[in-house]
Amino acid sequence: VALMMRANLEMQAAKEKRGEGHAVEFRTDAPVAKTGRPSLNKTGIAAMVLFLPVMAVTMGTLISRLNYASWLKWECDGRIVQVTRDGGNHQAPMLFVETAGKTDHFSQVDPEVWAQAKTGMRLTKAAGSPMAWLDGKKVRMVPLQVKWWNDPR
Repeated sequence: VALMMRANLEMQAAKEKRGEGHAVEFRTDAPVAKTGRPSLNKTGIAAMVLFLPVMAVTMGTLISRLNYASWLKWECDGRIVQVTRDGGNHQAPMLFVETAGKTDHFSQVDPEVWAQAKTGMRLTKAAGSPMAWLDGKKVRMVPLQVKWWNDPR
C-alpha cells in the first residue's frame, strides 16, 4: 500500500509537470504532508508493526501445511524391503517399499509404525490419507503435525 501511495504521488507530480492534470488516485484517509508524502497516523504505525509478525506466522503455517500435504500424497501397496533411518533428515524413521516392481521410500513415518514395521510385511497407503494398513492392521502412517494438549501421545 505504501508503495502504491508513493507511486501515485510520483505519477501525479509527473502529470502536473507535463500539464496533463491529475493522475488517477489511490485514495487514503491519511493526511498528506507538504512534502507530498503521506504522514502516518496511529493506525498506520500499528499496521506496520503488526505486518511482519502476522506475515511470518502466515508463511510459517502455509509452508508447514504444504509440507504435510506432500507427506499425505505418498502412496504405496507393496512389501517393505528395508526399515532404516534417514541420515539426510535428522535420522527420521524411513521405510523402503517395493510397489509394482519399483522401490520407493518414505521418510516421515510415525515412530510407532516404524517400531512395528519389519522387512517382508505388507504396507498399503492411499494418497491423501494419514492412515495405512500394515499387514492388515490399520495404523497412522503419517505422524501428527501438531500435538494438541489432549493428545494421548
